[in-house]
Amino acid sequence: MRVMAKAVMLPTRAVPTIDKESAPMPADEMTPEETLLDFSRAFRRMDLDAMMTHIAADATAFWPASACLARLDKAGMRAQFAATIAAVRAAGGTEVVRTQSDMLTQRFGNIAIVTFHLRDEPFGRRTFVLNWRWDRWLVVHIHGSSA
Repeated sequence: MRVMAKAVMLPTRAVPTIDKESAPMPADEMTPEETLLDFSRAFRRMDLDAMMTHIAADATAFWPASACLARLDKAGMRAQFAATIAAVRAAGGTEVVRTQSDMLTQRFGNIAIVTFHLRDEPFGRRTFVLNWRWDRWLVVHIHGSSA
């Protein structure tokens, strides 16, 4: 005897997709702290192009009032870093020296908030917000303040 199977339509439910920006981070990838260390090394040696590879296209920043009164986009951040580098070179410097201490990292899934003190004159504090995107950590916001 031949039995005909009857197609049954079951209700479907959406299956969540994971995009690259929210995918879990592989264990062997750079940490947010290592990303900022690379950024800091590039800044120290005044390699603006290498610095900017760690900054997301849609990043924003706020600098201490003496440096800049407006919210900056990536181009504004580049200009601000370029001005700092130019000032160091004009003073005869060969590297940008920033002494960091008291680093604290807070991670919330694909977001990391890294804060630290700058022990130089003037004393200041920096907060970097990083986002896991395209299989790497990118800086999406920098907030700078001076005491």
